[in-house]
Amino acid sequence: MKYVVAHRGLSSKAPENTLESFDLAVSTGSKYIEFDVHLSKDNEVVIIHDDTVDRTSNGEGKVNSKSLEELKKLEFGSWFSNNYTGAKIPLLKDVLNKYRDISFVIEIKGDQEHLVQKVMEIIKSNKYWKEKLLKSENDEPNIIFCSFLPNQIIKLRKYSSDIVIGFLVKSISQDVLEFSSKLKLDGIFPYYKLLNSKTIAMLSGYMVSCWGFERLEDVGKLLDLDVDAITVDWPDQL
Repeated sequence: MKYVVAHRGLSSKAPENTLESFDLAVSTGSKYIEFDVHLSKDNEVVIIHDDTVDRTSNGEGKVNSKSLEELKKLEFGSWFSNNYTGAKIPLLKDVLNKYRDISFVIEIKGDQEHLVQKVMEIIKSNKYWKEKLLKSENDEPNIIFCSFLPNQIIKLRKYSSDIVIGFLVKSISQDVLEFSSKLKLDGIFPYYKLLNSKTIAMLSGYMVSCWGFERLEDVGKLLDLDVDAITVDWPDQL
């Protein structure tokens, strides 16, 4: 196994997809941090998992129905713990400005038409991170893109053949393999319970990064299968 990825930061100990969660992941040694992106009503790229703010903030409503100003008025920490009251929704550009010497797994979570374009514009406008974007210029992937959404995967590949893209999947089928082959994807990222010696053989030639773990002991079962990466809420325990 090459990589342990901090799922939405150190989300077992701090509110997911916040700077507080990312800071804690970095401070405990994480080298890869995964987070999710959506577009606000005014086309700002914000970091949040759900398409609504209901679960992780003191507000309600769809992310893409709110302006950045409206989103910034909400707090995203007290649902997790009173210790994090006041946490704010991060912007992609602020996260890129804040962190160095780690790598990112960016999940295109929103289905908005211009989300991929906006994400790429922000990365290319960052002097440090734009040099980390292309796989041909870096020994290790510094930015890995992924999505469950085929249309967003297509947009990512149309943007460049030289970026690292993984297809998040809940099944491993011939359709998945044909789609991934056609787009020359770098990785297929399945739910961990799908993996066994047979399915690993089907994924030969792809980076395999799995997710969905609920217990530490489930990770050990995957190590013998020689997966490339695992994404967990508790990277500090591995």
